[in-house]
Amino acid sequence: MTAVLICAGPFRGHVMPLLPLAGRLVELGHRVRFLTGSRYRDAVTGTGAQWEPLPARIDFDEDDTDGTFPQRRELGELAQGKFDLEHVFLRPIPAQAARIEELLDAEPVDTVVVETMFFGAIPVALRSSASRRDRPRIVAWGSNPLNLPDTDLAPAGLGLPPANGALGRLRNRAVGFAMHAGIFRSLQGIARDSVHTAGAELPLFFLDWLTLTDDIVQLTVPGFEYPRAQSRPRVHYAGPLSVSDTGAHPLPDWWAELDSRLPTVLVTQGSAEPDLDQLVRPTLTALETKAVNVLVSLGGRETGNGLALPANARLAGALPYDEVFPALSAFVTNGGYGGVGFAIRHGVPVVAVGRSQDKAEVAARVRWSGIGIGVRRRGISARAIGQAVGEVLRQPRYRARAREFREQAAQCSGLDAAVRVVAGSGTD
Repeated sequence: MTAVLICAGPFRGHVMPLLPLAGRLVELGHRVRFLTGSRYRDAVTGTGAQWEPLPARIDFDEDDTDGTFPQRRELGELAQGKFDLEHVFLRPIPAQAARIEELLDAEPVDTVVVETMFFGAIPVALRSSASRRDRPRIVAWGSNPLNLPDTDLAPAGLGLPPANGALGRLRNRAVGFAMHAGIFRSLQGIARDSVHTAGAELPLFFLDWLTLTDDIVQLTVPGFEYPRAQSRPRVHYAGPLSVSDTGAHPLPDWWAELDSRLPTVLVTQGSAEPDLDQLVRPTLTALETKAVNVLVSLGGRETGNGLALPANARLAGALPYDEVFPALSAFVTNGGYGGVGFAIRHGVPVVAVGRSQDKAEVAARVRWSGIGIGVRRRGISARAIGQAVGEVLRQPRYRARAREFREQAAQCSGLDAAVRVVAGSGTD
């Protein structure tokens, strides 16, 4: 039996991809504790794992970030992104790390599994074998775009595709220098101070911290991530593992009313972006006169904030994606890595429009990989989204490439191999 501690920030997109892992580990007889926010207690205990609470002061409500940090409301998009990195992810490092240490002291752990934005694991990863006890293995659960430093790649967050050759590497160095000397300079100082407060010294750029882990289980297919030189840690491509079935979200009553002779397009902004003017409303406007079925998923929310639906559109708070995606002709998304994973698993072309958080990187990978159209913008006009959806519906190359990725997903190592990585009993 392996003793496992899973750590995730109190955000739906960070917690949900780890639930299948927790459930399978428990099924196989491993000891699993899961450290995350209070709103996910039932979801965690439903897997059979033991829920462990984050300290209340860092247990954020992702649906009310502006309520927790009122000063955030007045900031522009770039300033909001910087604010969130500082206050939501970096300043909690000491409290997160202290909570991990409490749990390690209470009960020995063989492996700590962390989603990649849980920076409180950095001090644990830096712990040397000469300390008061050997550190556990650290496995990163890659539910967002893979970020490992590479000379052929620009710094993460900008949505720039690979640029090979001397000029490309020069571009990457220049962009990296500008970022580190600019917006990330103060954030690096905060990260360094936070890790120091937790009892360690940060030896690298904080966004490169995955190089300190032992393994990365990446929840996609190899073709969706940029090629990289062989590196440590080892990357295991498990394929998309998130599950959304009728047990969690039943098919709505209107599902049987859809005209199966027409193309069906699903649009969603996921759970993190409530402003439907950015993507959902423009998509509805663009497609309202087209001969298509338009499905809108609110990412778990129960209300559409007065969203007006044209005659060819249907609305749901959430949908069982594994039931819905086989019927889709296109998927329109703000760039959630997990949502694109469903499209990859079912061979559905993608239109990704996003820039905040890691969305620019997802949009860039959609475009680079050929499975769809990626737009590195936070919002889009009805005309532009209509043109993008029309192109992926008309051009067969997007469907053909999406089907290639579906085959890659079928050949990936899957959840059981990921469990073996976590349990230390083998690799893919």
